[in-house]
Amino acid sequence: MTPTMQRKPCKVCAHIERSTIDGALGVGLAPRSLVRRYAGLSRKAVQRHKRGCLVRIQDRCRVSHYNGTHEKPNLRSFAG
Repeated sequence: MTPTMQRKPCKVCAHIERSTIDGALGVGLAPRSLVRRYAGLSRKAVQRHKRGCLVRIQDRCRVSHYNGTHEKPNLRSFAG
């Protein structure tokens, strides 16, 4: 990707029910069931979000926990 190109924003990160979707993925709900429940999402979009965005958020939470800050990550920085 060239420096002038921008990534498309993640559809799940931009979804109005993002926190609920993240929670459902966190407890193991299948992407297919989320696609049926939330309009505008595809199975592939939910899988990409789970493998990309959600993993980065979890990693950042782990780091803040281990370094003793226990601060909540800035979730807006992970959108798209």
